[in-house]
Amino acid sequence: MLKLKDTGRLTKNITSDITGDILGKENSLVIIEKWTDKKHLIVTDTETKQTFKIKEENINIDYPDITELYIQDLINKGWKESELTKVI
Repeated sequence: MLKLKDTGRLTKNITSDITGDILGKENSLVIIEKWTDKKHLIVTDTETKQTFKIKEENINIDYPDITELYIQDLINKGWKESELTKVI
């Protein structure tokens, strides 16, 4: 059975500590890959295609019914369904 991965929106730009490059853009939709602890998670920005660690407070979590609409939009933009869903 496939389940949609959780998504959220960034509340601010996320930059690399080393290069200063923008890894995630404010208001970008991100796919939540996993939680590393209670306050940090690994996400992939759907615009920049970068994966990075982020604090929970820098993301707004979307409701599941909205997530499904975002997922379908990303599939239409060329993302593979396997990148956006997980097997449970």
